[in-house]
Amino acid sequence: MKALALRTRYRDESIVGEVSLLVDGEACLLVYDSATLSSSTVSADVRDILIYRPNTPWIYVLCPFLSNDSAIALLEDGFASERAGTRISVIQIEKGSKSLKAISTRQDGAVNDLNPELIHGWLFDLFDSHHGLVKAPAGVHFTKLSKRHTDRFLRTSNALLSSRAVGAVAFFALLSIGKVAVKRIFVDTAPLIGVAFALSRIARVHNLSDVDPEVESFSSYGGISNLPPIGVSDLFILSASTSGSLAEELVDRGAEKKMTITLFFLGAFAKDVDAEAIVCDLTRKPGRDFGYEPVLNADKKSCELCDQGLMAVPLEGDQFLLEKRATVRMRVSVASQTKQGRDAVDNLSKKRMWLVDTSANNQRNSLRLDLDSGVLRNDWLADRVVRLIQRFSPIPLDAVVLVGVSEALYRYLLDRAGLRESWQDVTVISYEQLAAVPVKNRGRMLVLIGYLDDHALVRSLNAQMRVKAPHGDVAYLSMLSIADSAQNMRELEIFLSYGERGADTFTFRTAISLMLPRPDVAVSPWSIEMELLRRMRSDLGTAMSPKLRQRLEVLEGPAAKSDQLFLDGKAGPLAIAADFVYLDTNDNIESVTQADIFAVVSNLLATARCDDVGLLTPQGKQPGSVKKNQSIYGQVVVNPASLCPRNLRDYNDAILRAAFLRGAYQQELNYSVDEQCSTEVLDILKAEADGWDGGYGDSLPEMLIAIATGRLKLYGDHLAQFIKHCRNAVKDEWAIQLLDEIAQGTA
Repeated sequence: MKALALRTRYRDESIVGEVSLLVDGEACLLVYDSATLSSSTVSADVRDILIYRPNTPWIYVLCPFLSNDSAIALLEDGFASERAGTRISVIQIEKGSKSLKAISTRQDGAVNDLNPELIHGWLFDLFDSHHGLVKAPAGVHFTKLSKRHTDRFLRTSNALLSSRAVGAVAFFALLSIGKVAVKRIFVDTAPLIGVAFALSRIARVHNLSDVDPEVESFSSYGGISNLPPIGVSDLFILSASTSGSLAEELVDRGAEKKMTITLFFLGAFAKDVDAEAIVCDLTRKPGRDFGYEPVLNADKKSCELCDQGLMAVPLEGDQFLLEKRATVRMRVSVASQTKQGRDAVDNLSKKRMWLVDTSANNQRNSLRLDLDSGVLRNDWLADRVVRLIQRFSPIPLDAVVLVGVSEALYRYLLDRAGLRESWQDVTVISYEQLAAVPVKNRGRMLVLIGYLDDHALVRSLNAQMRVKAPHGDVAYLSMLSIADSAQNMRELEIFLSYGERGADTFTFRTAISLMLPRPDVAVSPWSIEMELLRRMRSDLGTAMSPKLRQRLEVLEGPAAKSDQLFLDGKAGPLAIAADFVYLDTNDNIESVTQADIFAVVSNLLATARCDDVGLLTPQGKQPGSVKKNQSIYGQVVVNPASLCPRNLRDYNDAILRAAFLRGAYQQELNYSVDEQCSTEVLDILKAEADGWDGGYGDSLPEMLIAIATGRLKLYGDHLAQFIKHCRNAVKDEWAIQLLDEIAQGTA
């Protein structure tokens, strides 16, 4: 077939005698781009249509680059009319005093106005068959230059891939303009330049113009400010719109409303956009057999796509993400635990030293160390701190600054180091008192830090010490230093030790260093959980299940916890099994707290994010800060069970799954960005639900809370599948109420 064939469903009611007949069928449009078209070509194409679709009630021929007389001659000279009879018509332009309209003419001379719905239907077929509606790839959504957020985008250039398509669009666009003199044509994107030239050619063929207008692209919203002064004879052709805001801006800047047309529109008409300014309305409406649902445009503050954790990808003109985003599966393995990390977690665990602050904000890590009571029960840590004090304290010493260290703990360490008598005249102050301390030139100061996880605070302290002890000797000794990468630890060391005498002006040493994640950008999972349960208590009242009510009471209690971090399983509190490879569980396993496990998993996650490179890596081999993070072109996914499908069978302890769910960044649990990952997680969720009554699904409560709070997200309809499956498998009241909450949030 030589023609571009466009099709749409059409209903036509006609009167035959006294009988009203309703004909419902397909209207086919044959579009030709040749200026020397032969009648035999049209006849052959009509023959093909009748062979393959013999019940086609209407066939229309459009030759945009031929005059009306030349177009009708194609039916008179060939066999098209003999084959199709009265079913075939030629589309022509009828000129009014100021307007133009399309008419259909048969060989027998019968003339009818062309129904505008036919035009919308044909152009929709052109647009849809060339995939003009672009949906955002998994994990992202679009931000347009209009500042609107959406998950779909109209890409007109997809439909303008032939001169026949361009001619059809230009022909129907000319009808929207009418009989007006056009001196300049501005298009919003470069692909429309072809439409502008085709429109000029059609106008000359039909004696509507004797000059070819200048054509220029102004690059949509980004080029409005660079437009020259706008005149009444300037025509603006916009490729596509879902809001009409670009047309509004052009009219506000002086463009004539009737000279601003949009080729493809999807959505409700805006105040400065009406049906006459739209060449093709793509929107599904009552009575139509074609069309798309309107595109939802949202402001940044009210964007549900942003709330779902989908990355915002900026669009400019017709440019958008061309390739599928890569998904990096961050895997935790034995290589993720360095010897340094293993020594630290082994020696700090089983002594109830680790605490989790469930109310922590996004400025501090939720893990804490109970130094006051812990050091007294931990000779290994106390000996390491004492050795630092003995080796690196300035002599003679003028003052000691305590940061996160109580005076009682300081005195205990002095006694253990045998320094109480020799240091009895040394001034001891807290960090809060430092501002009131007088300046001491060449002063010798010891800064004793307990839990160093706030690097900004220590940098601020260093700035004050340079003023309080100019040209002096300052030693920074930390009991436990936390960093999320080798590079960040190295930067802290350089900052604290570098001064007027070079890299060793001051001293910085740490008894233990441990890699832990940086504070997440979101609120802690426990705070989100408490907010959810409070809302459920308000909605359900006394009907709230006892399990959820008791859980809320735990969260509303003391914030620092070594246990009760995770929801209980079927048999009670979650606990680690004796074969846990990342912590010594050969003896005294009952002393391992949930906070101990959370600390171990947090260390593993932090190291895995840096490609399993620990804090003691030499400077030349450091990979930099956290390497695995999301971007427009990729998403890091943390699997809540094992971080990698291959490890799902290995890390199946409920307490480990709970720790991964709580310790992972929210973006890392966003499985909606990858269908395959989501499918694998869905299988885990279903298995947990199926095993609940048999005591093999103890991580189910944590998984339900993760979904209900929006931290764990599934792809597409996987969430609906899980809700349905879990309702059938688990009949506990607490689970039903959480599932109701999840379903309500997705409604």
